[in-house]
Amino acid sequence: MKSLDLKPHYIVADIGSGTGLIAENIFESFGLGNPVWCVDPSKEMQDLARKRKGIYPVQKTAEEFFLIRKSASVLTC
Repeated sequence: MKSLDLKPHYIVADIGSGTGLIAENIFESFGLGNPVWCVDPSKEMQDLARKRKGIYPVQKTAEEFFLIRKSASVLTC
């Protein structure tokens, strides 16, 4: 995370986020104003991610996510 240069207004997506642990740390460490989009196809992982702070769960594969978001600027970690 030391090499990330995130600003509070950025929108961040964690592709393959699993339980959202890293996404939650990013949200808190950088004081993001928007939740981190946690993209993972696993319902079980998304259920755990939903319990974390600053998370917007997206239950899709990376391919599905980028098909719906291809026109937006998304920073992936």
